[in-house]
Amino acid sequence: MDDIFHREMWGGMVPVCFNLAEKEVTRMEPPPPFFGLLPRMSYLPLSTEDVRTLFASSAPALQDEMWFEFDGVPLKWNIPIGVLFDLFGAPLPMRLTVHFQGFPDQTLLRCPNVFTIRAYFMHSLKEACCLRNGNAKAVTNLPQAEANSLWDAVVSRKSDLFLRLRDAMFKDFASFDRLPVRIYLSGFGAELDFKPIQVRVDPLNAAGEAHTLESFFRELAPGLILAVDGTRLPNTEYLIQGISPPLNTPILWLVEHFWHPDQWLYMAVRKIK
Repeated sequence: MDDIFHREMWGGMVPVCFNLAEKEVTRMEPPPPFFGLLPRMSYLPLSTEDVRTLFASSAPALQDEMWFEFDGVPLKWNIPIGVLFDLFGAPLPMRLTVHFQGFPDQTLLRCPNVFTIRAYFMHSLKEACCLRNGNAKAVTNLPQAEANSLWDAVVSRKSDLFLRLRDAMFKDFASFDRLPVRIYLSGFGAELDFKPIQVRVDPLNAAGEAHTLESFFRELAPGLILAVDGTRLPNTEYLIQGISPPLNTPILWLVEHFWHPDQWLYMAVRKIK
């Protein structure tokens, strides 16, 4: 059942409508919008080459890198696509503006090629491994051929291959004794929005009971969803893989079933306007 569950997770898609930025149209008429489905588990630069090709004849020469924005906010390519969608709570399809000029250096990391994405992914995987096992040996000791296969599985979204490689990679280490959780915020202000909050969560609390979403938000992330007294804060919501699991859901179960390929459990927490 878990394998079926993970295949469903890896098959999740976000409907998107791309439009070339109005000020960058170089023809008399703007090009028609481009509709597509983007994998929730992937990153924007891995899934948008068709967008570059379709808009190139109607846009100025590409300066630096192509980039995207939603509702005036530049989109960070290093945040998984599904997490970005959850952070904005956008109506479907999510309407993205495509830019060929004016790369916002102060806001976005540069991504000149696919090797940059791979390096970021492997670094993120190492971070999760360190939190989980106390070191990154499971990743750093991975033979190059297996590391290449692992990345190929991510790019091609082959969940079965990835699971086999991942299970072999972690076979000599404790399983989920410490849980890597990464939270992104939206609507909390420029100092907090779209910056990762990384937390290591033990499966059990001090009383030996399973850590749940409720105890997580109350004890480890106070003030996000729950107040100190445990009451639900107004105008906020949390999403994990596009849904809001009940607050009594164990964190361990969520990590085992909702993990991303870099082995993090991602939570999107946003204030509702």
